[in-house]
Amino acid sequence: MRKNIFTFLTVCAVIMTVAISGCGSGKSDVISSSNANVAGVAATGAPIQGVVVTLRDASVPTQVRTATTSANGAFYFTVAGLRPPFVLTTTWADAKGTNQLHSFAEGAGRANTNPFSDTVFVAAGGSDSDTIAEHPNPTSLESMRGRHASIKRTLMRKLTQLFSLYGTNQDPEEDEYEADHTGLDALFDDVKITVSNGMITVTNKATGSVIFTASVNNIDAGTFHPENMPGQPGQVDGAALYASNCSSCHSALATSSKKGQTAADIQSAISSNTGGMGSLSTLTALQVQAIATALGATSTPPPPAACTYTYDAWGSCQPNNTQTRGVVSSSPAGCTGTPVVSQSCTYVPPVTTCTSFTYSAWGTCQSNNTQTRTTLTSSPAGCTGGAPVLSQSCTYIDGAALYTQYCSGCHGTSKKGKTVSAIQGAIASNRGGMGSLSNLTLEQITAISTAP
Repeated sequence: MRKNIFTFLTVCAVIMTVAISGCGSGKSDVISSSNANVAGVAATGAPIQGVVVTLRDASVPTQVRTATTSANGAFYFTVAGLRPPFVLTTTWADAKGTNQLHSFAEGAGRANTNPFSDTVFVAAGGSDSDTIAEHPNPTSLESMRGRHASIKRTLMRKLTQLFSLYGTNQDPEEDEYEADHTGLDALFDDVKITVSNGMITVTNKATGSVIFTASVNNIDAGTFHPENMPGQPGQVDGAALYASNCSSCHSALATSSKKGQTAADIQSAISSNTGGMGSLSTLTALQVQAIATALGATSTPPPPAACTYTYDAWGSCQPNNTQTRGVVSSSPAGCTGTPVVSQSCTYVPPVTTCTSFTYSAWGTCQSNNTQTRTTLTSSPAGCTGGAPVLSQSCTYIDGAALYTQYCSGCHGTSKKGKTVSAIQGAIASNRGGMGSLSNLTLEQITAISTAP
């Protein structure tokens, strides 16, 4: 059984009663577009940096692709030639051992891996989730598709109050977000989501209080405890946090040299390890905010800075005259902006050289001892160039001279244009003594027949 930081245990109850909608009835087609990709962020609140994300598809045998997360936890796969749906697994090691998070993608698009996506994956897969993650097959993935979508929608609806507390309604799997300790990412900083023995449980990391619990078979009947959400009165003691984490360097709270510092100021100092404050990186977003509140911060945090992006290389120009690229990273942390991932280009169709031809019959041999023919067809379809053979050497026979030599003495010009068969017939029957011409070859007779 796999191990991760959210201590997922064996899921014993197979999900049988979740309403399935939009499952689809057949296997998905292989993705043909070279632009198709699956991208996302791997995070547990903090980004999971420099680790391997594995994508497995529904082909038989399974096709596997890997990517490595960037500094902000971002990863990117090209999925042309793969058959959806896909299973994504982020694997990393720490002092506790090997950890994994999973997510499920119905096709190309976004598929983040985080505690929420992992919970939905395990709940949808039931006791088979580990097998599906490592050895997916078309039957298990198609069966999981409907359960996964239904569980995700229902769980998000039941956690609406929690999402609202962090000012977000983002889909944790399919929407873009930054691992910057704000919004959805701050939620993962402050709450723990687990599945054990067929039960989904959401707890407050700071207090250990249960925020929500429900059977995977009946999430709608789950119980939500809003009073246990992070940041409720009396739950996060900013003064106590300051005393235990800050006072030794900055004096007691009443005389602190950091009065008025905002949560953004504190988080920035932690991120940059100013004065050794990197040691406080385990503080959650709400704990940092509680310390700021205790310091009397009243100023409004500045708006997020504009992002600077780094990209991978532009892809090849497509028939719609566009090319795309993926975002490798964005900075600074918490920035906003719109990356440029598409641009116009001029599509140049690939050139295919002709390799096979059909021809007309060879023409009459000319006085320069050559004869020609024309190309009727070429292949493969749409090809150009190649090396068709349109001319060859031959032995020219002067029909006019032969006519003068053998025919004009008796016929003048009256027999000009007689067919080959007519001349052969006269020779064969010795008409008018023409049997004497029996030594003429077919080529010579043909030349006499066609002589001008």
